[in-house]
Amino acid sequence: MKLRTDHMARSLVPSSSSLPAKGLARILIVVALAGSLLSLSVHVLTLFGYYSEFLFHLEARLFIVLFALVIFTVSAQERLRSEFSTAEKMSFGFGSKIFWRILASAPKWLRWASATLFLYAVLSFAVFAVVTSQAQFGGQLNFLRLLSAYFAAFFLGAATLLAAYVRSNGPLKRSEL
Repeated sequence: MKLRTDHMARSLVPSSSSLPAKGLARILIVVALAGSLLSLSVHVLTLFGYYSEFLFHLEARLFIVLFALVIFTVSAQERLRSEFSTAEKMSFGFGSKIFWRILASAPKWLRWASATLFLYAVLSFAVFAVVTSQAQFGGQLNFLRLLSAYFAAFFLGAATLLAAYVRSNGPLKRSEL
């Protein structure tokens, strides 16, 4: 019995419209957006001066989710970067053109929300540094406020990168199946 290996190999490689990795990325986008909303909710509560151990434990559990999410996000980032030349990859960073070209395929509202939240997180750190240097305010409340701002920004950044991955058109390589 002779096997037709070329036909079988082609049938094993899915088309770019039905990639299982992109289906997983869509699910992770929802998880990332939910994590960002939860962290933003905690942040708003801390802005009003509310602190409880429950909120702190919620952020600790969100860290576990964020850590797992980062693993998939880094894989998506590497997949998106693989479409560029080595010289372009060497200049990868926040200010490089490749960074913005990768994120260009993400929805505009998500890019703007992510950039705004990252800037807010940086400003929150400056406020945190000033407030804690005076040492007259509650340390746990301020720490939770800072933590929730950064977690919300990281979750939204992961959602943005995953959305760019989902909207990419490049076919998967065999090693990515």
